[in-house]
Amino acid sequence: MSAQESRVKATSITTHHHEAGPGVGDLATRSTRYLGCDAEIDALLAAALALPPANGLRRWTYHGLFGLIAVTGMHLSEAIGLRTWR
Repeated sequence: MSAQESRVKATSITTHHHEAGPGVGDLATRSTRYLGCDAEIDALLAAALALPPANGLRRWTYHGLFGLIAVTGMHLSEAIGLRTWR
């Protein structure tokens, strides 16, 4: 999935949360930060997947984290501070 496709999906997700109630909804009303062009973001995500070890979770953790930041515009501290919903 390209960075542009990811942004479109995340925009619809954050808009849904904004309409659903408090919490993550604040993200939908924020001004958009420049995090890089699509090619730069794709390169960053590819580099994350190249991290060692080949069979570990580290590469997927960074890929997911950078992808989340790229599509939502979250600050690093906000992304790290997310918790699972129960």
